[in-house]
Amino acid sequence: MQLLPPPARIAAGEILLEGRRIDDLPAAAMDKIRGRKIGAISKTRLTSLNPLFTIGDQIEETIRTHLRVGAAEARSAR
Repeated sequence: MQLLPPPARIAAGEILLEGRRIDDLPAAAMDKIRGRKIGAISKTRLTSLNPLFTIGDQIEETIRTHLRVGAAEARSAR
């Protein structure tokens, strides 16, 4: 997901998504994949899902952010 802070790097191997290598993509190309095809949910308390909102609402928000769809369509996708 290109979330490694410098100077961290992938030392060996490659990352494939649907048969296509993605670990060497430019940032703009990765932006089109991140949130639509791949995502991450952090396990740390400060960056994980918010316990004050339902998981469904949080997933709906993510869908609407990345796919630019309305609330009803996002709810049906979740």
